[in-house]
Amino acid sequence: MRKEITWWTCRERAILIENTLNDLNRSINACLIDSRLIGVVKGAKEMALRKCESALRDLEWLKEKIKEYKRQCVELKGG
Repeated sequence: MRKEITWWTCRERAILIENTLNDLNRSINACLIDSRLIGVVKGAKEMALRKCESALRDLEWLKEKIKEYKRQCVELKGG
């Protein structure tokens, strides 16, 4: 059964998106920091690549969720 979308759930989802963006920002910063260590720390390149790939997957997931939530909230608004 589909959960009824209300303005409250739209607000909750906006908070979820904001929190996910903050997490993603931290992941990207960690990726950048690790990439600066390449050549200095053994295995840093692989570590940086894994973190960057993970951040990109998270970004794709977030983009899809934003589209879904936006569509549902627009439907709620009646437009």
